[in-house]
Amino acid sequence: MSKLTISTAELQQHLSDSQTTLIDIRPVEAYNGWRINNEARGGHIKGARSFPLKWTNYIDWI
Repeated sequence: MSKLTISTAELQQHLSDSQTTLIDIRPVEAYNGWRINNEARGGHIKGARSFPLKWTNYIDWI
């Protein structure tokens, strides 16, 4: 998997587009605000959807 990096300004621009969906692939604990890696603050970007990467191991169940 390749890593995509965008600036804060680019992210803000995309979030103002109603066609954009932001998927948070971090563990559910991080999405819910637990600081698992000594982050400055926890939680997720408003409107983001949680779909932890580890869940892709089970996607064939759907």
